[in-house]
Amino acid sequence: MVKKLIGIMFLPLFLFGEEISFDVAIELAYKKNDELKILEKEIEALKIKARGNFLKLFYPSITANGNVSYQFFTNGENITKYSQGNKTIEITNTFPDNYTFSISIDKVFFKGFENYNSYNASLIELDLKQKEYRDKLKELWLSTLESYYKLLLFDSEIKISSKRLAILSNQLKEANEKYKLNLITFLEVNETNLNLKNENINYLKILNEYKKEEKNLKRILGLTDNLILTEELTNMKNYVSNITDIDKEKIFIEVLSNNFNYLSYNYSIKKEEINKSTLEWSKLPYVSGSFDYRTRFEKEEINKRSWQQNWQVGLSVSLPIDSLFPDSSVEVSIKQSKANIEKLKMEKSKYEKELKDEIFTYLDELNFYLESLKIMDEKLTISSENLNYIKKQFELGNINFIEFEIGELNYLEAKYQYENAFYNYYLTMAKIIRNL
Repeated sequence: MVKKLIGIMFLPLFLFGEEISFDVAIELAYKKNDELKILEKEIEALKIKARGNFLKLFYPSITANGNVSYQFFTNGENITKYSQGNKTIEITNTFPDNYTFSISIDKVFFKGFENYNSYNASLIELDLKQKEYRDKLKELWLSTLESYYKLLLFDSEIKISSKRLAILSNQLKEANEKYKLNLITFLEVNETNLNLKNENINYLKILNEYKKEEKNLKRILGLTDNLILTEELTNMKNYVSNITDIDKEKIFIEVLSNNFNYLSYNYSIKKEEINKSTLEWSKLPYVSGSFDYRTRFEKEEINKRSWQQNWQVGLSVSLPIDSLFPDSSVEVSIKQSKANIEKLKMEKSKYEKELKDEIFTYLDELNFYLESLKIMDEKLTISSENLNYIKKQFELGNINFIEFEIGELNYLEAKYQYENAFYNYYLTMAKIIRNL
């Protein structure tokens, strides 16, 4: 098993795959994301809804009706008999068919500003949905950035673990030879072997984490083929704007003006206030107008008929008396609406405090990672100088191959520590930017 691992650990993780730069990754993430597509359709539907509510402010309700009827007689003749005193009068029905056409126009002039408030509410819904779409774009940008460069970090870890396995394998061979010469004990051989086994487990864990993260990135990008990432980890800074002015309060104010969840509370409060306003205005009289035009093809004389026309205009006022009572359904709804507004305000205040703690934590971490990055940069410079010195000593034959590999391992570990600090610094920066 050990030999098999040692044999494959120097090979690339994947021999073939699709080359992906970060620019291409972001483009794919936006293009393949189903939630974005759904939000686009929802925005389209809300635009139509807002347009419809706007037209309701001005357009009346128009109805056209038509009626055609034919009269059948049980006696088989178009004769209707009427009794008038002792006499029976027979009237021949020359026209058993009837035609009526009408058109009605109705318009509510005032009903507690119901249409106006509905239009405003639909505008709020549309605006919030558009902000949700932009927030989803930022969320996808952050998740793609985090996953893409985390894979590169795992790749560095795999290289380090591979180097450790190679060194421990060589040390185990050396220990076995020394044991045969009675230079070391059997316990020392087993200790080296246990170290190798532990590193085998560590290598498999890192490889498993790499594969899980690659699966996550492929899910984000909507791909199934293996990925070949073309970026260097240090290129991460090219895609993250640098925040130079670390003024916590100033940054937090900007965060509040852009944070989707916080804005959602504001919009929910506005919508509930519109609902409360509609209910309050509904206590006032309703005013509506109507216009009705009808034309009938009917008798003008006994054996003659023509189109008879009439029209009417009406204005109606109605007062919902029950809404004026203290415990009416309208009054109860108003009280519920007020309670909902207070609840939303409390939830908003709670979320604001939590968000402030989160952003301030990121800003504190940013300072920590910046200082760590400076130290790791200095450490990497020293390790690079040490590696150059070790290379010369190896070329001169002053150190053996295992000592040379240990020097390389120390450099790789210092490089990984620098990359890890670099990744954490710019990822924390990206998390702040994602909220701006």
